[in-house]
Amino acid sequence: MSLSSMFDKGYLFSTGDRFDYWYVYTVFFVLILVLSVVVKAMLKRRQDAVAFKPLGSQFYWCYLTFGILGLASTFMRYENLPIFGNRFLTFTILCIFALINVWLVFFYLKYTRKEVTKFHAKARKEKWLRKK
Repeated sequence: MSLSSMFDKGYLFSTGDRFDYWYVYTVFFVLILVLSVVVKAMLKRRQDAVAFKPLGSQFYWCYLTFGILGLASTFMRYENLPIFGNRFLTFTILCIFALINVWLVFFYLKYTRKEVTKFHAKARKEKWLRKK
């Protein structure tokens, strides 16, 4: 299958006769759901969890949302629903998911690293202060 035929309007908006690789999509989107819960739990256990709280909540809700949307899209494609079961919806979900991951990396690099640095500097200063 050539690249031009993959982006053909008829191919993208058709539901297809058979959905052979539904299990690949299902495993991928279930892993996204599991990853959202695991990362949130791991970030809560860190000593500097306060600094990671905004990133953790964004990561959790984004991955949870796209995991559910992906599973819904997979189900609709499996059932050959004419409007929501087309390849374009799944392609759109995956593209927006990639953009959200770029945003999460940018958010980490721009904001979370600063907060972590502030947290560790504050903890280092409080270590030597008197406690009354």
